Amino acid sequence: MTTEPASRPIFPPARDGRRRAFNEEDKRRIVEEATQPGASLSAVARHYGIAVRVVFRWKQELANAAEPTFIAVHITWNTSTSDRMVGSSSIRGRIT
Repeated sequence: MTTEPASRPIFPPARDGRRRAFNEEDKRRIVEEATQPGASLSAVARHYGIAVRVVFRWKQELANAAEPTFIAVHITWNTSTSDRMVGSSSIRGRIT
């Protein structure tokens, strides 16, 4: 019976008290892997030899750095007879 060797982290472990540097592409790839359906954030972190809190922080940072989302808004004005009266200061609108 043959067994596959345990998968090793892609990134070498930190040595001599030095921190490893991950570029944005690596961070994004690791976070995407951790957020796949059925994936475990802690299992992905162990696979890469990094702390779960680091992957969680990257996930938050990438979510905060996402492009803002804009939606189209169409405004229609209600022009009922009471609004057309002279001296009427109310303006009514409806967002659709």
